[in-house]
Amino acid sequence: MFKGTLTAAGLGNATVSLAADKMVIDDGAGGTIKTTSLADYATAIAGAGITATAGVLSTEAQAVNAIGDGTALLEEGTNYLSASLTANRTYRTPVNPTVGDIIRVKANALGAYIMTVSASGLHQIDGARTFDLESDYAAATLVYVETGKWRIF
Repeated sequence: MFKGTLTAAGLGNATVSLAADKMVIDDGAGGTIKTTSLADYATAIAGAGITATAGVLSTEAQAVNAIGDGTALLEEGTNYLSASLTANRTYRTPVNPTVGDIIRVKANALGAYIMTVSASGLHQIDGARTFDLESDYAAATLVYVETGKWRIF
């Protein structure tokens, strides 16, 4: 176990390599000092709506997903119907969401058809399995608030 003071005297500046460079962490419990890569640290701290790819954090909340005139799986972020419906269609919520995930869904011209949003697996949306967007350009925002439960806002 190290006892004493560490100083940065004599260290030079260098470009950071997220994959190769390491940082020192004190585990806080037993005084053990360990190292981890910056990329691994970024992955460990990424929570709901955030991904870490090679050490770079990015938000998924601003992802835009075009869904066409056919059954599709909605994604975290913004989902918009990129075509007019030619029949009633069902769009499902993600299969393995994380608490805090947000889905925005926006209809296009629906005409005489209905755009249904269905909960995947055993999940529910405001206590139901489905809800419908029935008006042209209707929209809804869903938030995964706890295990198995989406809420409409």
